Amino acid sequence: MPLGHSTLSSIAVLRDFRSMRCSSFDRTGGNKDAVTIAPGGRHTVAEIDGPGCIKHFWSTNSLAHHRDAMRSTVIRMWWDGETTPSVECPIVEFFGGAFGMCRNFWSLPLQMNPDSGRGMNCWFPMPFRRHARIEVHNEWSEALDLFYYVDHEIYGATKPGASKGRARVSHGATRGRRRGGRGGAGSASAGSSARRTPISREPWSALESQEWTREQDWSRVAYFHCQWRRENPTAGWGRKDLKGPKNVENLKWYWKTANRTGDDNYVILDARGSGQYVGCHLDIDCYSREKNDWYGEGDDMIFIDGERWPPGLHGTGTEDYFCGAYCPRDAFNTPYVGITQYSGSPQWGEYEWPFRGKNSMYRFHIQDPIRFQESIRVTIEHGHNNKLSNDYSSTAYWYQLEPHAAFPKLPAAKLRLPRPDWPDFVAPPGAAAGPPKGSR
Repeated sequence: MPLGHSTLSSIAVLRDFRSMRCSSFDRTGGNKDAVTIAPGGRHTVAEIDGPGCIKHFWSTNSLAHHRDAMRSTVIRMWWDGETTPSVECPIVEFFGGAFGMCRNFWSLPLQMNPDSGRGMNCWFPMPFRRHARIEVHNEWSEALDLFYYVDHEIYGATKPGASKGRARVSHGATRGRRRGGRGGAGSASAGSSARRTPISREPWSALESQEWTREQDWSRVAYFHCQWRRENPTAGWGRKDLKGPKNVENLKWYWKTANRTGDDNYVILDARGSGQYVGCHLDIDCYSREKNDWYGEGDDMIFIDGERWPPGLHGTGTEDYFCGAYCPRDAFNTPYVGITQYSGSPQWGEYEWPFRGKNSMYRFHIQDPIRFQESIRVTIEHGHNNKLSNDYSSTAYWYQLEPHAAFPKLPAAKLRLPRPDWPDFVAPPGAAAGPPKGSR
C-alpha cells in the first residue's frame, strides 16, 4: 500500500488517498472542543475502517500539568480487529515525555510543544488494512477534558462518498460512570469539484517499476506498536559507599566484574514475530545515593532471533547508546537522539550529587531500524554489570507483523505513579546545604 514518504522530495508526487480527521471539535458549532472522561471512564478517540494510515496524532488535556494524573491515563490502540492492544502506554510517555511530566522537546517522530510541553504530537505512521481503534482510559480520581486530532489517509477512496474503499470514521464514544463524549463523524478534506488530475499509484517511490497487487503491497507493511515498562527499583548489588578513596577502590573492582549473559539487564522490549525496532526513551530516577551516583556505564545489549551473549548489537554504555558522552548534564534535542530531562542537584561540596532525581533520554532508529525475523530482546544494564538500584521505566516503539506476543500486564495506576522530586532525605531547593542522611 502506498503509505507515502516523509521527505520533502516526495511531496510533489500525487498519491491516491483521501485526507480524513477524527477530532474532538464541538458538534454544536460552539467552542467546547473537548470531550470529558469521568474518573474510571474510557473514550474512543477514533474508529476507522481501512485500508488507511494514521499520519499524525495531536492531543492535550486539562490535567496535562499533573504528573500523577498523566501516569494514570492510558492510550491503547488496536489494529484490524485484534483482541489485545498493539499500543498500551501512559499518555505522556506515549508522546515522548517521562515521569508523567510535560516538557518542551522535539524529535522527528515525537514532539511536546508549548505551553510547557502540553501540546503532544506523534508522527509515527500507523497503517491498518481493515480497522483501527484508539482509546484513552482515565484511571485518575478527577474528570479529564481531552482534546485531539487523529489525521489519517484512506486509500482507494479519492472521491468523497466513493463506494470503493469508503471509510467509516466514528469517534466521540465515552464509557464510564459519567458519560461525557459527543458522537459524530470525522471531518474530511473533500477536494475540488473541478476535473481531476490522474493520481500516481506507484507503491513506494517513483523508481519502483513493478506493479503490485493490494495483497502484495500489504505483505510488506508492519503494524505500529508501543509498550511501557517499569522496574522500581532495579535489583542492584554491592556496597553503597558514597565518597572518598575507599569508594574509588570499590568502583575499580565493580567495573572489573563480568556480565556474560545479559540475563539481569533491564528489559526495554521483548517481542516475538517479524518486524523492526525503531527506538525508545529511557527514564531513570536516581532517588538514592549509589556507588558512584552516575546512572550510566550500563551496556546496551540487543538480542535478535534468539542469539546468545554476546549479541551482534552490544554497546559500551548507557550514554553511548543514547549518542552522548562522558556523563552528559545538558538537556538537548535532535531529530533522533536527545535528553529531555536532567535534574542534577545543588552543590554540596564533597557531597555533590550531579545526577540526583529524574533523567530521561531518547534514541530513535529512524535511519537505522533494527530488523528481527523471529524475536528481539532490547536490554540495557542498570550500571555496569547491573550494580545500581534505581527506578527505571521506558517506552519502546516498533513495527511488526501480527500477531504480537502478549504484553506484560500494565501495573495498576497507583504502581505507575512517579516518585516525588525531593525525597525526604534530600534538602529541598533553598534549604541549608548539607549531606543526605546516612551518607557518613
